[in-house]
Amino acid sequence: MRNLEVPSFEADRAFGVELVREVNRRHAFVATLNIWDGETTGNDIVPTISAATDESFTLVPRTSRYNVSVTNLWLGWRYHIPIVEEKSRVFIDIGLVGLAYGQMTIDTLLKVIPTREPFPVASSMEAEGWGFTSRWGFGGAYFLKNWIAISFRTSYIVGKISRLKIRRFFPSGFSADPPLESQTGCQPGEPDLQPRPQEGEVVTYGEVQRGGVPTCEIRSDVKHLPLELDGVEGMIGIHFYF
Repeated sequence: MRNLEVPSFEADRAFGVELVREVNRRHAFVATLNIWDGETTGNDIVPTISAATDESFTLVPRTSRYNVSVTNLWLGWRYHIPIVEEKSRVFIDIGLVGLAYGQMTIDTLLKVIPTREPFPVASSMEAEGWGFTSRWGFGGAYFLKNWIAISFRTSYIVGKISRLKIRRFFPSGFSADPPLESQTGCQPGEPDLQPRPQEGEVVTYGEVQRGGVPTCEIRSDVKHLPLELDGVEGMIGIHFYF
């Protein structure tokens, strides 16, 4: 499954819960769980076979949508900075150990131009992976009552999911791969475009150049596709104290 380069993900909302166990007035242990979702799309023009042989092709529009969901779990430490104000708190927050689970779905829409009427086809791939993260930041809280407070936190997150493995692939409605005849004309080092992603394979990316015929390509600098989790996080929440 070949997909195009798309714009970076923009800032989006995340939702979660946080548990804090205060050891004393200055120190506390923190466990945080949150889920972030993002989506980005891109468009380009690609060649598609337009007749019974691979020597006749037409340039057609293609759209790809990347949807990513990241679930983070942090275990960390919080230090409350001494201040005079009784109803307020300011703290340093450190997520010492973090575990991230990422899910990525790639949906692709392509126009097929056979010998008769053109029609669109769609395919979808799901991949998942695990990685490690940490966060470093500060925050504060303002108490409305002794048992409830409005809190905020801003942190910088460092992390990566290095490998994404294919979980499922939904083909574009065709019951089988094209026949081997579609590979006619490929030169050594020019793999056919048609092989489908298999469950358990690692998602990769690389530089691609068109080969001798439209169904062949030359791939170089192929690498595993990671999910980079570095970035700034801002949080607003309500804390309940027991």
